[in-house]
Amino acid sequence: MADGGVLEVRDGTRVTPLMGILCSCCKGGNDEHEEGRRDRPLHTQPPTEQDLEARRQAADAAAARQAKFESSAGGRAAKKAMDNVKKEREADAAARNDTAKEWLS
Repeated sequence: MADGGVLEVRDGTRVTPLMGILCSCCKGGNDEHEEGRRDRPLHTQPPTEQDLEARRQAADAAAARQAKFESSAGGRAAKKAMDNVKKEREADAAARNDTAKEWLS
């Protein structure tokens, strides 16, 4: 692969590695139309009423799962742990500010 990613096979033929083709979505392939593809939706049809209803049901189910988790023992423990971490970070930030003030004075 000494010359620009081209492999030389035993019989002297030169081929490009397949990785660029397989990973073309990761800047490995053609960049001709990259700007146009980046923000384009995956489908061109507008969502149907069934699609919208399915999304509403999924959102309701997710909200119910979240509420159930928050009211469970595991959820309460997770919230308590997150609150403790937040308090520790705030205390560390205050201590760093005090140290910086000491150094600057």
